[in-house]
Amino acid sequence: MTLHLVPTGRGRWRTVVLQVTGDRASPLLVRIGDRIPLGGVLFRVSKVLA
Repeated sequence: MTLHLVPTGRGRWRTVVLQVTGDRASPLLVRIGDRIPLGGVLFRVSKVLA
């Protein structure tokens, strides 16, 4: 599963690509628009590729 994340807030930010593999990918339920904290920064899911 590949997630494209952008920081929340104003501006057009460069996306962060998070690739989850193995046993951790199947129970991960994510939708576009969900907010995920990562490294102290709140990111919004902009694209989900299975």
